[in-house]
Amino acid sequence: MVTIPPALAIVCTDLTAAEVRVRAAFENRTSQALNWRPLGKSWSVLQVVQHLALANRFLAAAIDRGLPSDPGPELESDRIFPGLVWRLLLAMVEPQFPLKGFAPAVLRPPPTLLDADTTLAAYLASHECLRTLAARCSGLDVNRKRLRHPILRLRMSVGCVFLLVTVHERRHLVQAERVAQLYQADQSPGKRD
Repeated sequence: MVTIPPALAIVCTDLTAAEVRVRAAFENRTSQALNWRPLGKSWSVLQVVQHLALANRFLAAAIDRGLPSDPGPELESDRIFPGLVWRLLLAMVEPQFPLKGFAPAVLRPPPTLLDADTTLAAYLASHECLRTLAARCSGLDVNRKRLRHPILRLRMSVGCVFLLVTVHERRHLVQAERVAQLYQADQSPGKRD
């Protein structure tokens, strides 16, 4: 049986909750609806989910590089404690933060139409990769083990990277749900007249 460190158990729970939200966003929606872009500029539901899959894989690769092959015995923490700078940065990624960020080119979804099944599979696979990495952290103090964020180049704890994944997902899942609602409103009978 795979043991997830206590500090990362909540992260794995958040990943599962995000999967439920994504499946709900996909449910009973056509490919046209999932690829629809508000004003032709913003990301579609599929592009948002593709972005999350890309970002998750990108951060998972950074975690993988940062983990020792044999962590040895360390004192596990049952919580993740981000430092002051990372608490501020994480707060800026939360859905309620009013300013919009930007995605570097490597994390931008393609501007073309996406396949729903392929996009969902990539997203779910990124979560499995993160869960596998969380299990590899067993016996590791995720607050002390540090790595460099691959884009911001700031040092952060492994635990903080996992928190960043879940906060980033929350922000973009709100975005995907909003796009789905806008599509429904755009397709309503009164709107088409």
